[in-house]
Amino acid sequence: MPISMEKILFNVPIYIDSETEYYDFLTKSRDRSVERQVKRLKKTGLDPNGTVEQDIRDNPPPMNPERIPWKYNKIIGWIEIYANGGIIKTNLWYTTAQRISKRTKNTTITSHGKMDDVVDTYNLNNEEIRSEIEEYLKNLQKGVTGWNVLKKHHIDTSLLLQNLRYMDLKKMIEDLIQSTSKKQ
Repeated sequence: MPISMEKILFNVPIYIDSETEYYDFLTKSRDRSVERQVKRLKKTGLDPNGTVEQDIRDNPPPMNPERIPWKYNKIIGWIEIYANGGIIKTNLWYTTAQRISKRTKNTTITSHGKMDDVVDTYNLNNEEIRSEIEEYLKNLQKGVTGWNVLKKHHIDTSLLLQNLRYMDLKKMIEDLIQSTSKKQ
């Protein structure tokens, strides 16, 4: 059952790899490409003194992070954090691909339904709510919560955790409860 947009608090993206792993992969791919060029050059015998080979090794093609950005590249799902009354819960949207790899293409992301109840906010202050959300996301990445499929991927909490400390979560949830009760 889809959640109405006004109840959704945050979406947290899930990537195949972390940013570091992603750029390491690109560097290794570039290095393999350079080695293939050198191998082809040696086969032709057109570079007897090795100056072209050395030039290829010394000047590999530049990696341009703007051309191949990590953000939004190989996103395989997201965690939807929403409020249901005073309880913060999560839904999982995840790829339908049978095998997930760096070369996975044209996959559909569908709802896999409710994951967990994260925190009951009724008797907590903002700091306690934030702390519970942060702890839940850390445990989710470690596989402690039982969602082991996510453990091998990167849950990008950086933007959420960076902004979470500035948000009045208690007020947000109270406003959502109030707006929901007015509609009924």
